[in-house]
Amino acid sequence: MVGQRLTNYLQSCGLEAEDVPKVAAIFLGAKYCAWAASVAVAVRYQPLRRVFLSRREALFGSGVAARTFSERKRLWLVEALDMARRRQGQGQSEPLRRTVGLGGPGASASLTRAKGTATAILKRLRSKAKTSRSSLANGLASGWATARDRYHAANYSWKLAGWQLLRTQERQKLGMVPARHREPISWYPWTSAKYWQLSDKLEASAGSNRAWSMLTKWLNLNSKGLALGLAEGTILFKFTVPVHMPLMLFTIVSFFRHRRWVAAETTAALEEDDVKAQGGQVTESFEEPSRMLGSTRNAARDISYLGRWGLAFWQEVE
Repeated sequence: MVGQRLTNYLQSCGLEAEDVPKVAAIFLGAKYCAWAASVAVAVRYQPLRRVFLSRREALFGSGVAARTFSERKRLWLVEALDMARRRQGQGQSEPLRRTVGLGGPGASASLTRAKGTATAILKRLRSKAKTSRSSLANGLASGWATARDRYHAANYSWKLAGWQLLRTQERQKLGMVPARHREPISWYPWTSAKYWQLSDKLEASAGSNRAWSMLTKWLNLNSKGLALGLAEGTILFKFTVPVHMPLMLFTIVSFFRHRRWVAAETTAALEEDDVKAQGGQVTESFEEPSRMLGSTRNAARDISYLGRWGLAFWQEVE
């Protein structure tokens, strides 16, 4: 059904049915070329990041640019703390997180308990050292490892609690209202925030994929930037389909229509030359008897004139 409609459309544009496969093949190739160009533009210039709000404005509101220098510096500190928390969270092992949680008001108590546990373990190890040297070595190693892990976990919770407290204080200084008391945001900030969330997830997935990392390393490209460029290029291609698809189809159809028009003009010119040549031959065939008849008439006129002149001369002689 689609092929019949396309054929009818091309015939209405002045093309023939044999031009349909050519137009379809060129149009398909042009579509993939447009997609590749969109990906290249997205990898090089990242146009969607220029369209949406920046990461700072999407996270903390659109009034960042109007803030003073000191407020912007405090805002930069909040972002630095968020980044440090994410990096520390990635480096921290999962058992330690389960042991002490993600921080809060009990972080100091956890630290105290960890120190008390470490002290108790060391005391028990000292008492057991009197009984056996071998058991002392094994117990000391395992006890020291356990105490060290507990201390690191408690220290991590303590730092995380400090980060959260500092972030809260800085947000209060900047006049930021908690999320539950904020007014409903419009679609543009919401879309910008979603874009940054999805881009972070995509970059994380690209960084953790070994096959993708090996491919981008072999191509000497940035794995995260290339993955984000592919996603942005595809989105840009999809959004610009109503613009570039009709333009490409119109250009291809105009090209084939011009070819058809040139071929038709050339054929018509050749046919006209043939007709003129044939007409010239017919004219020449009619002109030859006319010339012969004219010559005969002239000869008869000359003979008649000579006869009259001779008769007149003879009469004068007599």
